[in-house]
Amino acid sequence: IAKNDASKGGGIQIDGECIIDEYTVIGGSGEGNTGAQYGGGVFIGSKGKCTINGGVEISYNIADKTTNPQGGGIYVEESLDNKGKLILDGSSDKQVTIKENEATRGAGIYCEGETSMKYTELTGNKAKAYGGGIYVNNKAICNINAGVKIEENKCTNMTSSGGGIYISESSGNFGTVNITGESAEKPVLIKNNVGDVGCGIFTQGTLKMKFTEISGHTANNGGGIYVSLGSVEIDSCKIDGNKSLVNGGAVYVH
Repeated sequence: IAKNDASKGGGIQIDGECIIDEYTVIGGSGEGNTGAQYGGGVFIGSKGKCTINGGVEISYNIADKTTNPQGGGIYVEESLDNKGKLILDGSSDKQVTIKENEATRGAGIYCEGETSMKYTELTGNKAKAYGGGIYVNNKAICNINAGVKIEENKCTNMTSSGGGIYISESSGNFGTVNITGESAEKPVLIKNNVGDVGCGIFTQGTLKMKFTEISGHTANNGGGIYVSLGSVEIDSCKIDGNKSLVNGGAVYVH
């Protein structure tokens, strides 16, 4: 599914139920789709539910034609009464790949609704402002489970945040991210992401982590994790090899 263009969902817009199965490529090098505002590759509406199975690639899609485009790879919508649902259902031998997508916020995934993932790789996605890998909006929920790798994503502006993951807050509503790896020996990996502050994770919301490794980041503040608001629980995690030029090489609590 390549070289398509729309305001929402350059490749696919989903307002019902949809399963995207293996051997599907949405985008591809030199073949990317464009969403003018939301969801360069896939847009999941507030009443939509999309399951993406292992062996699917979503790559080189762009959301870039408005002042604040969101969700280069995938956008998950929320409305007053409904939340769109995204399930990334990879396996140890067939992963879901989300790579090299671009947007201002949430280059890989922009989540307003509910997202769960396992055995998924988010790599090389580029956001101008926030959430190179994943942007989790206020009231949204994102569950990150076994076999997930969030690596080498970027926020490119000088004042950008959350190269790997950005968790938002607004008017007392908090985005929620729960990260649970398989074990201490097989953690969720958040590595080598780039941003101005909170290269691994920037959070204003609710963050719970277990069996997670955060490493290889360099930021002005909060190399691994930058905590602006909200709450953070860390259990059996490894946060090493991160660097800050000013405050908090591993974690900075503002």
